[in-house]
Amino acid sequence: RNGIPEHEWSSSILTRDPNYANYEDFNEHLFNPRRPPTWYDKSVGTFIQAIQSISKHGFVPMKRAMVTGQYHYEKGVFFGGKELQPSHKVLSKFLKESLFPSLSTEDDSGSPLRTVTWVDVHTGLGESGIDTLFSPPDVPRQVMESTFPDALLDDAKVTSGYDMAVGLNRHFYDTIFPSATFSKPWIILEEFGTVPSVMVARALILENMARHYLPLDDQKHWATLTRSAFYQRTTAWRKSIVTRGLIVFLQSIERSSH
Repeated sequence: RNGIPEHEWSSSILTRDPNYANYEDFNEHLFNPRRPPTWYDKSVGTFIQAIQSISKHGFVPMKRAMVTGQYHYEKGVFFGGKELQPSHKVLSKFLKESLFPSLSTEDDSGSPLRTVTWVDVHTGLGESGIDTLFSPPDVPRQVMESTFPDALLDDAKVTSGYDMAVGLNRHFYDTIFPSATFSKPWIILEEFGTVPSVMVARALILENMARHYLPLDDQKHWATLTRSAFYQRTTAWRKSIVTRGLIVFLQSIERSSH
């Protein structure tokens, strides 16, 4: 949630309502208990708190509050920072100062615009081993279907709740490709499912509690919960990731080659 142009941090992000996307409705009760995690939290407690929150507010509002992130509580789940982080600065600088000049000519006016297809791969949401493609804004569905045949596009069970999120890669990098050289880039999010969403949320919550309230050596067990939530160590899941990932990669190359 950190991919935000530098001029927008002070003008909008850091001054917005802390309860944007209703984050505060879930803050201390579910997302960010201010204490170390316990085995009770792991086995029962977090599930009870999640059920209570979903019963009161609904599942999609809870998901929206988490995936939208927040910029005011540094120890909170999905804290997006207070400034653009080095990874974005380094990559955007490389693109602007090294890649773009090498691809442009002195006079691009008569040259065809270059086509960019950027695939941002994630795991954690959806049915195990099944990938969902988030379509770029303003790209008609039939065009996506012809480019990525047999892909699951914009499945609401996966994409719901992202309507208020900012700072995703597609929000940040979409604007930096010079229009004189490139057509509007397609920045696509490919999301591979792992475990049920409540298990993903549980892992993030418990590891975050451990990160802030336990000594370093005691954090390792809780970190394994997050790894298991985002990376399933089964042959079937790994095969699906490689197979579908390669298909989408080759289809993206095919699109960008024309």
